[in-house]
Amino acid sequence: MLFLTSSFDPVICLVVATVGNSMGGLTNYALGMVGKADSIKKRFKNPLHYERLSRNIDKYGYWLGALSWTPFLGDPLTIALGYFRVRFVPFLLLMILGKFIRYYIIIFIWNL
Repeated sequence: MLFLTSSFDPVICLVVATVGNSMGGLTNYALGMVGKADSIKKRFKNPLHYERLSRNIDKYGYWLGALSWTPFLGDPLTIALGYFRVRFVPFLLLMILGKFIRYYIIIFIWNL
């Protein structure tokens, strides 16, 4: 329980957590980019699910990067965004922003 009694600089914690988590998101994006279309399409038992995913990513695109911070949804989402090759720079900025805001809120609540 040493970490509960130690004092850490919240700004350093915010930066390290945001950068580390964003690097994980970039790894997922890269894994999605190297995915083969045939192998990914086969994973969907119902072709309509694949078409619906494709339409939603076409519709919302890189804006979905802001949701990459969500547990259980964020990793598959960043893989899908890489697979569908959404525009990288807006995706990257929104992903970093979403992760930054999450950690900012956690640190703010922790320091109340």
